[in-house]
Amino acid sequence: MKAFLKHAFHLCLMSVLVLFGSIAFAAPAKADELPSFFPPGISQVKSPHEQWERYLEYLKATSVCHSPNENSPPVSYSGNMKIVRETFGKKVTYNFDAYRKEADGKIYYSDYCGRKLISEHQWKVDSEWMMSHVSEAVREDYRYYGGIEQAVVKLDAAMKKKPEADVRKELAQVVPELAQLSPPVTFRELQQMPAAPFAERDFVQTEVHFQHAPYFGAVWLNTELVFLTYQGMMFDYIVGKPVVAMHELVHGNEKFQDWVMSDMMDFELLASINMMLIPEEQMSLMFHSYAKEWREMIRVVFGFDFAQARKDIVVFNHDGANIRINTQKFDEYAGKLTAVKAAMLAHYRDRVLPELYRNQI
Repeated sequence: MKAFLKHAFHLCLMSVLVLFGSIAFAAPAKADELPSFFPPGISQVKSPHEQWERYLEYLKATSVCHSPNENSPPVSYSGNMKIVRETFGKKVTYNFDAYRKEADGKIYYSDYCGRKLISEHQWKVDSEWMMSHVSEAVREDYRYYGGIEQAVVKLDAAMKKKPEADVRKELAQVVPELAQLSPPVTFRELQQMPAAPFAERDFVQTEVHFQHAPYFGAVWLNTELVFLTYQGMMFDYIVGKPVVAMHELVHGNEKFQDWVMSDMMDFELLASINMMLIPEEQMSLMFHSYAKEWREMIRVVFGFDFAQARKDIVVFNHDGANIRINTQKFDEYAGKLTAVKAAMLAHYRDRVLPELYRNQI
C-alpha cells in the first residue's frame, strides 16, 4: 500500500449535473468580487517581502478554520454542491465540498470554525471564481508546456538525422517483443515520450474538488481527480497567478506525467517549473523544499549564495520566537534572481525537458 500511495498520490505545496433552481436568477458576479472564504482585505502584492508577509499573515488568519486536525480529516460529502461544466471541450464535475444547499433552498458554507448562511449571489461569486481559477491554470500550463511534445520529436529527429514525420511513424509502431501484450506497447510508450499532441484539455481534470485539507493541492495520478484547497487559492491570489493549481494540473496531465515514470523523475520539480520560476512568484525559489536542486544549480552556475541570502533576510531576535525579516535584503536578493529565473524558465522548456523525455537514460 505504501508503494502504491507513493506512485499514485502527490501532495503538493507551496469538476451529474445539479440545477439550483433560483440560482439562475441570482445577480451576476462583478469582476472585482472575491470569494467569501478569503480573509477580509486580502491584497495582491508584487514585492517579495510583501508576498512573504501577506502569505504568513493570511495563513495565520485562516489556519484554524481551514486546516483540519487529526480528528477532522477532509471529507467529500455526497450532498455537497456540484456544477458540471464543459472546460476546454471536456466535461468536468466541480465539487464544492464546503457548500451545501438544504431542502429549504438556503445555502451554507462550512469550515472548521462553523457553518454560515450565504446568499445565492455570494455562492455564484465563489463558485464562478473557483472555476475560472482552474481554467486560468489550464491556460497557463498550456502556454508553457504545450509545445513540449513537438520539441521532443524535433530533437529526436535531429539526433537521428531523420525527418520528423519518420520519427513519428517509428514511435507509433509496436515493439515486436511486446506485441503479445494487451494492448501492445508502442515505441513511444516504451521510451515514455509524451503522447502527441498536447492541447489545453490534456491539463483538464474531469473531477475537481475544492475542499479544506492539510495541503494546498493534491492529485491522484492517472485518475483525472484533483483537490484544490481554499488556502491554496488564497496563496494563488496573493501571487497573482494560479500557481498551486498550475502545479497540480501538470501532475494530472497523463500525456506528460504518468505514475509508471514516478520513480524515474522528480515529478515535483518538473511540475514546479512554470510555478516557481515565473516573475510573479517571489517566494518559492528562495525557500521551498522542491527547489533545493535548483538552488544548488544556481549556486554553482551563477554564484548566488542562498545560504548567505537567507541569513541576511531572516533575522531572529531575542524577543521570543518572533521571526523578522530584513525587507530590504529580501527584495534585493529576489531582484538578483529575476534574470536567473527567466533564463532557467526558457532553458527547461527549450532544452532540458525535450532532452529528458527523448532520452531518459
